[in-house]
Amino acid sequence: MKIKTVSNETIHIQSGGKDKQTTLFLRLLIRIKTENIMAYTIAFFGTKPYDEASFNDKNKEFGFEFRYYKGHLNKNNVLLTQGVDAVCIFVNDTADAEVIHAMAANGVKLLALRCAGFNNVDLNAAATAGITVVRVPAYSPYAVAEYTVALMLSLNRKIPRASWRTKDGNFSLHGLMGFDMHGKTAGIIGTGKIAKILIHILKGFGMNILAYDLYPDYNFAREEQIVYTSLDELYHSSDIISLHCPLTEATKYLINDYSISKMKDGVMIINTGRGQLIHTNALIEGLKNKKIGSAGLDWMCTRKKANISTKTSPTASSTTTCLPVCSHLTM
Repeated sequence: MKIKTVSNETIHIQSGGKDKQTTLFLRLLIRIKTENIMAYTIAFFGTKPYDEASFNDKNKEFGFEFRYYKGHLNKNNVLLTQGVDAVCIFVNDTADAEVIHAMAANGVKLLALRCAGFNNVDLNAAATAGITVVRVPAYSPYAVAEYTVALMLSLNRKIPRASWRTKDGNFSLHGLMGFDMHGKTAGIIGTGKIAKILIHILKGFGMNILAYDLYPDYNFAREEQIVYTSLDELYHSSDIISLHCPLTEATKYLINDYSISKMKDGVMIINTGRGQLIHTNALIEGLKNKKIGSAGLDWMCTRKKANISTKTSPTASSTTTCLPVCSHLTM
């Protein structure tokens, strides 16, 4: 299988359904071996126990030196990359120009992202500094698509609320009414690998699909009998809107006060992409005034000291950050 790096170089790998950490590791090692980069020491930032377990297991075949750091890479801890040949980061790490040049000065040759998005990396700075950047362009598309459907069903059928009630011995059905997804319209923004699998699943529910993408796949549209349309029409006609586009300057805060005003009353919004696709304050206001009926979020951009709750509206102050919340929000 051929895969393009961010810098448009080709790497040949055998994936075979490996999890995303192992897939990245294979790409990293093959890059090292094919280019004869003597990368014996690799620093991982923003790691969790499951990351370490996955990489350690695969490293039994190679014997590289790993350094794991729980903190996110930034200008204050980039000195930890001294004596390191490769650095591996995730979505909340910062690899801006300042960090890139500091890594280059420390001798780093390769920056590997164990995620698909690379909006947190200054690619121009990396090219200037001579650091190769690689990423995982696609991983677990079925898992993300199925999780997206799980968020939809949880919100629609009020599963979290019902669970809380039954734990308290309350078996009342009041306020737990959902709706038939069959016959409703789902608006899918971005039609990459994950979105296409999601569309196939939602077609099985009998839903109508509206899609928007800067580069429409009309062959796929004919096969699945879906309609590509404008964003305005998608906002106006969709009962559920699901975001599957990358975070760029054009898509930052795509969901905002103005776009929300065009949506159906009571619309459900799902975001399993980057948190900054949605303006958090606009989302909160939409939930409070019932314009948005519910929201399922895998990532949420909030502020430090923010009070994130599924019962009361969050408050925000201080510096913006993105948190993995896996939340079901209703007002």
